[in-house]
This record gives sequence, C-alpha cells and structure tokens, in this order.
Amino acid sequence: MKHKNYIGDEAQIIVEHQYYKSTGLKKLKRMKNILLFGLYIGAVAVIVNFANSKNIKEAFADNIEHVEEIDKKNIIDMSTLSIEEKLKLKYYAKYTHNDEIAKLIYREVHEQGVDIYAMLALIKAESDFNPKAVNYNKNGSIDRGLCQLNSFVFSDIKIKDFFDPAINIHYGTSHFKWCLDQADNNLVKALALYNAGYGSVTKTKVGERTLNYIQDILNTMQEIKVEEQKFLDQYKDLLR
Repeated sequence: MKHKNYIGDEAQIIVEHQYYKSTGLKKLKRMKNILLFGLYIGAVAVIVNFANSKNIKEAFADNIEHVEEIDKKNIIDMSTLSIEEKLKLKYYAKYTHNDEIAKLIYREVHEQGVDIYAMLALIKAESDFNPKAVNYNKNGSIDRGLCQLNSFVFSDIKIKDFFDPAINIHYGTSHFKWCLDQADNNLVKALALYNAGYGSVTKTKVGERTLNYIQDILNTMQEIKVEEQKFLDQYKDLLR
C-alpha cells in the first residue's frame, strides 16, 4: 500500500511511503536497510521526486542571501564560549582537519538551528571536508565544494564562490535547514531530500544510493558523539 504526502507545494516535492509487512523482512537484502527502516514508522522506504531543479531553487530562494552579506572574518567570538564549548570546537577542528572549517560549521549551525553532528556528518559524506570537491551529475549539473552545492539550484553563485568555505557552508547549512523544515524536522526525510533533490529517485536508487547515504550519515553522527565524549573526558579537570 502506498501513501503520498506532499511536502512544500512550492517545491513540488512528492514523498511516497511504501510499507513492508514484518513477514517480508527476510526478503530485504541488507540488514542496514532494515535498521534504517526502523527509524520510520514500522519499515518504510522513502521515495522522493522533485519536479525539477528550477522549482527547488524558486522554493529555496527566500533563504538565499547575497554573498557579500556573509561574514568571512569575524567567524566566532571565542570570549563568549564556555570552556566546554571551546573544547568541543577544538575537537571539531581535529575532526575536520581544519580550524576555519570547524568554526564556520559551528557558527552556521548555531545561527540556523541545525544539529552540529548532522551537519558534520553530512559534509563528511558529501566532500570529506575537501573545499575543492567536484562531482559531475548525469543531468549536466555539477556539485561543488564542501556541501556539494548543485550548480542548477545555486546558479547565481559564481564558480569561485562554490569553493569558498564560508560561502559554501553557509548555503549548505541553510539548504539543509530548509530540507528539515520541509520534512517537519524528520532527519531521515531531510537527508533524503538533501541527497536526492536534484533529479528523480526510483525505488532502486533509494534502496541502494539514498538509503546507504542516510545510513552512513546516521552512523557517522554516532561515531562523532562517541569520539567527542572521549576527547572531553581528557579534560575532566577543566570541566569540573
């Protein structure tokens, strides 16, 4: 049985939920898909269809600021952070291998209300924190930079700006927040929208590509949390 939910009429996004009976679990090919389905109501596969990139761009347009409005110099006022926050930021710099990228992510997630573990894991999956990462899509569009911003959706950005960490992280975080809003803050749905938003997704692709992408991010989020706590435990004397 299929149910269709419409998320954001402006963006013409259709999310179909296909429910699987418990007796059919043995037929699912991969255990991680079963675990992922468990995050949905029962066992659910997410199938996302976007009409086209132009519609996404129009729906997301209100969230796009001019490049010149993004502050690249005064990233974080360290004097306002607690000792624990400074230590966490230190860990994020270690995880991303880049102090500036860590600070930019920290600033954007706090300003836009996005979970930092989700954003760190998303960028890890998208580019492995490589500001120069590039991916060519079958539809002719190009994903660029840390958050792999799509050239069709972000067509107003100059090519060089895609590779500017401050600009890319700002737009990437803003777009992810938009996906969360469209998905009613359901992380699994939001990740599906972010990953599968620049084309048409079939059942096969959802099972192999999008679901794998989501599962990888969920796993990475947990790993970051565990490693962060281990890092903080080294400074227990400072946190008393």
